[in-house]
Amino acid sequence: MQQGKKANYTGETTENNIAAMLQNACKGWRIRRQTSLCKDIYGRTARVDFLVRGMPVHPEGIILEVKHQKSRGSIDEKFPYLVMSIKQCYPYPTIIILDGDGYSKGAERWLRRQIGGKLYGVMSFSEFQNWLFEQSDVSSVSSAPVLTLF
Repeated sequence: MQQGKKANYTGETTENNIAAMLQNACKGWRIRRQTSLCKDIYGRTARVDFLVRGMPVHPEGIILEVKHQKSRGSIDEKFPYLVMSIKQCYPYPTIIILDGDGYSKGAERWLRRQIGGKLYGVMSFSEFQNWLFEQSDVSSVSSAPVLTLF
């Protein structure tokens, strides 16, 4: 498999696992995946990974942006663009979920220092799983594969 296709596949796998966790936890939450909500800092249409509405902590909506990077690549350079778009353009609070170990520790530290305003949080996959469990009223939030695309 070519590197670009492999990266897209592993990123989609992470998104599918998060979709499954949301589906298990939702209890009336409305979840939209890969949806356009606003313009980015360049005036282009911004597509977000997830929009979740009806969650008790943010009933109006919370955006989830999933960033998966398995090996060293360009993800570090994309963080400032993402943070600026979130803070200046996104209509709802946003959590960035980091997966993989392909981003530098310095970039992760910088990203976590940007929390504030509409950037509600930066979490690893496991931190997000724990946070989601705290927000839900289910006894278990699993990462089982998604059987239904929504």
